[in-house]
Amino acid sequence: MSGNPGDTSPSPPRPQYRSTGYLPKLEGPLRDQALQDPGPTWAEWLVGSFAKVWLALGYFVVDTWICLTWATPFNPTGLALSLAAALYLEFLLWRYFWYAPDREEDLRTLPFHPSWSRLTRFGRWTPQSQRLRAGEDPYESGARDDMSEFVG
Repeated sequence: MSGNPGDTSPSPPRPQYRSTGYLPKLEGPLRDQALQDPGPTWAEWLVGSFAKVWLALGYFVVDTWICLTWATPFNPTGLALSLAAALYLEFLLWRYFWYAPDREEDLRTLPFHPSWSRLTRFGRWTPQSQRLRAGEDPYESGARDDMSEFVG
C-alpha cells in the first residue's frame, strides 16, 4: 500500500526480494552449506516438532474436558481418579513416542523388561529406536545426531 489512505493497491516487493519470490537470495558458502545439509525431512519434522506441540495441546484439551465434566456436579473423587488415569495414560503415550534414555541408564537396565512406567526401551520416534529396528547399535550416532554445534 502506498501512503494514501484510500489506496488499496499492494506495494511492490523490495528489490533484494524481488527475484526470489520474497525470500532472501543465498550466495556463496552459505548456499553450498544449505544445499549439503537441508535440515530435517518433512517426516522428521512432523514426528519431532509438530506432533509434540499438537499432542501436548491435545493433552490440555482432554484434561480440561475432564475437569469441566466433574465440575458441573462437583465430584472431587471422580475428578481426582479421572485426572490421575488421564495423566498416567498421557505420560505413557509420551514415553512411547519420544523416550530416549541416556546410555548409562539404558545399559544399567539391560536386558529390557517392560514396566508400569516404561513400556518400550526407546520411544518409537527417536533416532535410537530407528537404529535398533535397522539392526544397528542404538547409541552409534551418525552425523545427524551430532548436537555439539547447539551445546555452548
